[in-house]
Amino acid sequence: MAKFIIIFIFAFLCAAQETIDMGTMVVRDSIILLTKQQDKIAIVDTVSRKEIERTTATNLIDLLDGKLGVRKKVDCSVCNTAHIRLLGLNGAYSQILIDGVPAYSGLGNIYGIEQIPLVNIDNILIVKGASSVRHGNNAIAGVVDIIHKPISFDTKTYFKMALGNHNEQNYDAYFSTFVEKSQTGVQISMAYANSPRIDMDSSTPMMDVAEFDRVNFSLRLSQEIKSTQIFANAQTAYEDRFGGTQNSSRKYIGNFQPESTYIDEWGNTVFRPLIYQEYARTRRVNYEIGSKTEINPIVTNENRASFIQHYQDSYYGYLSLEALQDMLFAVSDFHFDFYKNKLLAGVSYTYDKFYDDRSIGSHLYNILAIYLQNIFVINELFDVSAGLRGDFHNVHGFILSPRFAFNYYANHHLNFKTTAGKGFRTFNLFSENHSATTSDVYYLEPVENLREESSWTFAQNVQYSQFWRVNLGITAEATAYQTVISDYIQAQYLRRYTADGRQIVRYRNLDGTAITRGLEGVARFSLPKGFTLEGGATLLDFESKNETEKNFSYYSPNYTALAKIQWDNRKSGLVLSFDWNYTGRQLLREVRFGQKLIMPERYGEPYSIFSAQIEKRLARFTFTAACNNIGDFYQSKIEPIFYADGWYYQTTSVWAPIKGRTFYFGLRFN
Repeated sequence: MAKFIIIFIFAFLCAAQETIDMGTMVVRDSIILLTKQQDKIAIVDTVSRKEIERTTATNLIDLLDGKLGVRKKVDCSVCNTAHIRLLGLNGAYSQILIDGVPAYSGLGNIYGIEQIPLVNIDNILIVKGASSVRHGNNAIAGVVDIIHKPISFDTKTYFKMALGNHNEQNYDAYFSTFVEKSQTGVQISMAYANSPRIDMDSSTPMMDVAEFDRVNFSLRLSQEIKSTQIFANAQTAYEDRFGGTQNSSRKYIGNFQPESTYIDEWGNTVFRPLIYQEYARTRRVNYEIGSKTEINPIVTNENRASFIQHYQDSYYGYLSLEALQDMLFAVSDFHFDFYKNKLLAGVSYTYDKFYDDRSIGSHLYNILAIYLQNIFVINELFDVSAGLRGDFHNVHGFILSPRFAFNYYANHHLNFKTTAGKGFRTFNLFSENHSATTSDVYYLEPVENLREESSWTFAQNVQYSQFWRVNLGITAEATAYQTVISDYIQAQYLRRYTADGRQIVRYRNLDGTAITRGLEGVARFSLPKGFTLEGGATLLDFESKNETEKNFSYYSPNYTALAKIQWDNRKSGLVLSFDWNYTGRQLLREVRFGQKLIMPERYGEPYSIFSAQIEKRLARFTFTAACNNIGDFYQSKIEPIFYADGWYYQTTSVWAPIKGRTFYFGLRFN
């Protein structure tokens, strides 16, 4: 423990993170009351609108990858699906929100998160640690809350184009206006992204990056009626994704795929596919209505209801899979601001139905929740927060989730925050084991009597800010946290097989606890003549007690570091930046084929990613040139593994980038 304390102090003194800027939000936005309270009750990072506009990333996951304590994990080297990891835990432990509303689970967690465009995002809040009091299921590691741009009170037009040297294309367009006479607001956004198949390592039979087409459209309307704001949203997203061996072709989708046969040593005829491919066509729609009413100067009421449908039509080699997920969410919040209290009381209902034509991960959840949370300002030096949530789950029964926070403001420059919270996560087979559900080599036993996973997260945070002049100062932050998970849900690949040769997989709650500990520190220095310097580091440690295994730590680097230097010359409109991201070694899964252990547990090697970018502003136009991954590092020869009987594809072994050096050219009109 002593080494953790030493590293914690070192991280605080040497590195940390920019203070949260809530200035990009407007008071009229329906989510403002919630987000203004987050920095008092939780550890919150923010990605500002300026960062989003300047990035060469084309989707949410690529944007967040490399942020302190946030990692992108590619789940499948064939179709390149990915998720976001917080506190070292995989994506199933984090809740994705859109304007405070749960938006992704199950099927959507696999194929939906990459479809989120950046064009109409105002900022992103990353809440680390258990947040189940406000957000319920899956918020063990934290919450990523995507805040949309509010409707402008003057007409705004925005366009962004980014082109890559691998023929990647990305186009974003945005329009917003407000009619003063009728008090009506309109906001429209569109996005298109395309990438061809990319093969960085031609010595292996697999393409490295799957080809895809993505289209997004969003419409938002608002109406002011006296003290009430009413809004309605409609969003739709479509994606076509195709990956596999280099000789794969769309003409084989749903049809016969070439194969060869041979006789093994026991005289059995074995079929060996000459190609392998995965194809997924997904469609997502989201409809939402809501209102916000200032009942009086003390009480504000917010009501929201959303319906989300995610559809997938896919083929995994010979196996076809059609799946549909419907989610209905409704919430009513009351905010009370009186004396020294900021009280939140609410009730929510969630309907979550998932069906696939193999009936593997099908489920129906009905969840009614009530919650109460208060921030009490003791004086100008202290405030304390407490919250309690009760979920009535049709499968798991009653689930109780408390939360506590304490803030001490030592002076105008230094403050300390202590938080503790309970989180929970219910089982969802499709997002739990995507590989098993999309393969015909496993037989999944019916899942019965599984308890929900529960956790306690404890965090200690310190923030420091000091400015000697407008262009000379430092903001720093450091956090130590520990998450203890009980009733960890584990897949057991039994050494038993069905009559047709499929391996039997069983899920159950393991005894004991799984523990992850972490330290984060980051600092940002503002320097004269437009220079800024940022540096940070993270350290992760995993522990398991009794029966619980450590596989929740696979693909989580035990240490990372980042550094960024930027020069912004407002007079010339020129911006130069250079980034360095370092990833330490990370534990990888063992590789098995049937009863054969091909590779034992091993570690991925440390690696560094360097990137550089230049911007030039001319009136309302901004021209961008960037080079990501300057060192051309990518994970080579990882998808297919050769053993005595032929090629075996371990599609979940991605631990590093799979695309090398990339040049971008961009144009932005704002």
